[in-house]
Amino acid sequence: MNILYYSSHCPHSNKIITKLSKSMIKDEFNYISLDNRILKNDSIFVKLRNGDEFEVEKTVDKVPALSLQSYGNRVLFGNEIIEFISMKEKETNTNDLEPSPFSFFGGSDNIVSDFYSYLDTPIQEFSSSDGNAGMSQTYSYATIDYNTYMNTPPDTYTPDKIGTDENMLEKLVESRNKEIPLPKPRT
Repeated sequence: MNILYYSSHCPHSNKIITKLSKSMIKDEFNYISLDNRILKNDSIFVKLRNGDEFEVEKTVDKVPALSLQSYGNRVLFGNEIIEFISMKEKETNTNDLEPSPFSFFGGSDNIVSDFYSYLDTPIQEFSSSDGNAGMSQTYSYATIDYNTYMNTPPDTYTPDKIGTDENMLEKLVESRNKEIPLPKPRT
């Protein structure tokens, strides 16, 4: 689950907490206040309400901070958090009311586009000089300012390969030589 680090003394944190409290995605986050910090062995711990201590990630150096566990432990700060929340809200509120113009048997070239235009789109929208050149019709195309988040599993991988010990090959050869004696050379 994603972790939102905040401080009750920070107005930016309060703005994000207020936005999330009115949102449908508020249950997708764990909220950790950094007001009760403890420094132990060069690590910062937070004393939780139940008395437990929670270690704060090293990458969190300011609040508000959002640690995205499902996106490779990426940490967002400030306005990036608001953009992420807006993106997640948009994903949950998306209703596919328009038909999708996808077909396996379509044009003879590799161009994928809409087979229609929207009736409520003014003609100026299709102009590259005045409007957005029909960008409202893009579906899975990435625009130049598109910020992507890739959902990844938590980074808990530990290598289980043979090559983790540098002297493993020498140890293996030595143990084989002890178990099976080498033939005596002819004289």
